[in-house]
Amino acid sequence: MHPKHMRILIADANQAQRLSVEKFLNQVGCFGVAGVATVDDLTNLIDFPGRPFDLILVSCHLLDQLSADAMHALQGHRNVVLYRNGFFSGRIADPLALISEGLCGLPAPLPTVH
Repeated sequence: MHPKHMRILIADANQAQRLSVEKFLNQVGCFGVAGVATVDDLTNLIDFPGRPFDLILVSCHLLDQLSADAMHALQGHRNVVLYRNGFFSGRIADPLALISEGLCGLPAPLPTVH
């Protein structure tokens, strides 16, 4: 799928960080980007019937607020990337490195989300 047609959801309570991630995605040609700041908005958009998001980016700081139902909904999605510090200097943080070191206080290793 061409990046221009991808549907991407960014879930981050920090508005400045969410906007910097969206700006980075726009610079690389992804324009179907939506941002949410709360867990309720995240679960509502994930559970919405219709075309699913092609990619969901979730800040680790938002994980502390996730309920078991929200975590289950995320695990049911095939393309979820958890990030700690966002995108910086035009480079994306390496999610695999974060998973191998025990992401956001979760026990390492994490199961693969498909």
